[in-house]
Amino acid sequence: MSRKGREYEKVKTTYVQFEDYESGKTPLPTKEEALAGLKSCQSVPKLFSQIKAFLMQINGSGSGGSGIAIPVLTEPITKTIEITDLQSELDVLPKLLMADVTFNVNAGTYDGEILIEKFVGSGTLTINGANKAGQTSHNILGMKILNCGNQQIVIQGLNATATADNVFSMWCCLGTAIYLCYCNSTVGNNTTVGLYGMSIVEVGSVYIQECTISNKYVALRVFRGTNVTVLDLYGTNNREVYAASKGGTIHKESAGTIVGTYLNNQGAGGLIINYSGGTLGS
Repeated sequence: MSRKGREYEKVKTTYVQFEDYESGKTPLPTKEEALAGLKSCQSVPKLFSQIKAFLMQINGSGSGGSGIAIPVLTEPITKTIEITDLQSELDVLPKLLMADVTFNVNAGTYDGEILIEKFVGSGTLTINGANKAGQTSHNILGMKILNCGNQQIVIQGLNATATADNVFSMWCCLGTAIYLCYCNSTVGNNTTVGLYGMSIVEVGSVYIQECTISNKYVALRVFRGTNVTVLDLYGTNNREVYAASKGGTIHKESAGTIVGTYLNNQGAGGLIINYSGGTLGS
């Protein structure tokens, strides 16, 4: 049996006996036992569904005392909120989402950066701003999506105004699918080194549809095993449009009109695939 197979069997038989927990045959684990089980699971990403169920099983009292409390969202949430309240709403959500969460955001301006961090679970997290392309009614400084796992995240209709660093940044979200629609980042100076419209690193898959990126050093930067599908990307005056490297892949599925001085850069193992029949970057 392979090493991965042995790890699977160890975790499955030692820590993840859900039927025994449910029937009462096996007492719920103590805090120490639970933490040991989670530590063992960390090296086996494909056991994520088992880990989620395990977390839910130990959400309460263990056999040795108080156990550990794991906040879990089990009922769907749909709320209409002000854009200035979006970050605080995200901050109070349980990190384990087993049901869908939808925030319908009113038009306005938030002068800070939105951080979406460390969410896992089968529920989809959706943030709805403007409902059509080219709108600048829902303004934020920027957005970072970090360290999420096996999650679905939908971002629609947000306009970012940052003029430095990574404006829409997605990092270390293995197994996560992120969908960005009608999102814009059009201010800045394309000679500012490191100013990226969208920077995507180690994410399961990303879909970009009808977004506009202008005046950036690089409009779309993808690397380290990330697959990005582009469906109509627009913008002007970018120094570089597409940059794929270190195993990053950009699939251009349909025509857009994003332009820049350098149309693409396939460096250090990156791949840019043009399915739309037009020229890359146009």
